[in-house]
Amino acid sequence: MLVAPERDEDAGLAARIELAFLRHPRILPGIHLFMILFYLMLILVPPLLPAPPENATPFTSFVRFSQFVFWYLWWPFVVLSMIVFGRAWCGFLCPEGALAGWAARFGGDRPIPRWMRWGGIPLVAFVGITIYGQLIGVYEYPGPQLLILGGSTALAMTFALIYTRRGWVWCRYLCPVSLLFGVFSRLGAMHFRVDHSRLAAWRPSPGEDGKKDPCPVFIYLPKMATNRYCLMCFRCAGWRDSIHLRSRRPGAELLKINTAEPLFWEVVFLFGAIGLPLGVFHWTVNPLFQQLKQFLGGLALASGLGGVVGSSAPWWLLSNHPDAGEVFNLLDGISIATFLLGATLLAIGFLSTLTWLSARVVRSTFREETALQEIFTRIGYLYTPLSLLSLFLGLSQLTFGYLKTVGFPGPATDVIRGVLLVGGPLWSLHLARRILALQTADRRRARLALLPHLAGVALIIAAWVPVFYLW
Repeated sequence: MLVAPERDEDAGLAARIELAFLRHPRILPGIHLFMILFYLMLILVPPLLPAPPENATPFTSFVRFSQFVFWYLWWPFVVLSMIVFGRAWCGFLCPEGALAGWAARFGGDRPIPRWMRWGGIPLVAFVGITIYGQLIGVYEYPGPQLLILGGSTALAMTFALIYTRRGWVWCRYLCPVSLLFGVFSRLGAMHFRVDHSRLAAWRPSPGEDGKKDPCPVFIYLPKMATNRYCLMCFRCAGWRDSIHLRSRRPGAELLKINTAEPLFWEVVFLFGAIGLPLGVFHWTVNPLFQQLKQFLGGLALASGLGGVVGSSAPWWLLSNHPDAGEVFNLLDGISIATFLLGATLLAIGFLSTLTWLSARVVRSTFREETALQEIFTRIGYLYTPLSLLSLFLGLSQLTFGYLKTVGFPGPATDVIRGVLLVGGPLWSLHLARRILALQTADRRRARLALLPHLAGVALIIAAWVPVFYLW
């Protein structure tokens, strides 16, 4: 049973939004239909059109318009929006999720296999697709754009047709950005709050189904302590008069991370999401990339493989667009993939080491049954704001580049980036202090445990500065 939200001291705008959707249940399906049609138009039409001229703009070429919507607006600002709206994109606007949800109605209803529940799948998929997109030029050409976005949508619908029709397996377990959206939604101001005491006391009315759980992503609502899996689809809004949309301070969930179901794979993703965008933008400007390419080329020549690594490949394997003056050979592809994977693994390894050292410092104040990995995971969440803003800085490179071409002042761009480069680290260090205080009452140990993260944050800033201000 869905019940309109009661007024309370912190309901405000969130309660009004919930009430609007409960009173007008056709709003969401209408939004989904519009987004599906708009999305299909953006990915299907551009490959059918001729290549735009070099001076084409989003307002004179539909190909450029499609690229502008996806890579200049959608991708960076969906990530940034999570600070306020959590995973509202998933429930309100995501056309892929809407199509998968529709396909699930006709699903084969097979049980979810064990391999699908492995928490590392979204991380591997996200890194793999990001690297693949760099190799085929997903930001520049409509064919690769269709291949990656359309391919992901086709997979989402295929899995929905194979597995349980009671929920959305793709959104919960396999979506390449589910881990990203899940961990960043912990910063979100908007969230669905469960009143556990009211839910425990609830009893069904005569004739009412007392067992039905409306969540399509398999959250056990009576025990929900975090919104990381919640798509904000509004199916549970008002459920048993115990679940309602509410607002909170951004990052409030991380201030009680000990009881908010910390997840090891989310922390690994946070570390990787710092290294990967750095790698994406360093390979285009950093002299180290050219040194790596020369080194790998030398190895290939010494092994008699010079002809092989000098050959090109079809556009769906490596960027091959001679009309645009861009043709990657195998050496380019190997070098780019190695550089990006190396940057990701380096960030994961470096930040994991610092977090492990920090966890070792505070662990002695815990009972022995508290595993080091559990403390490591809790502390690792301090990098959430820095990871989100690092990803936004990387994704918004195209956006700021476009603004420059239309007359946006360069100094203003530098100021915005500077604010983000300062704000993200300061927020992370604030979280570090608060999260470490949850792990130990010993202030001296907490201060000592903070030192590795000061070094980590400083090095991350140092890695971004050359990209924006030196090269």
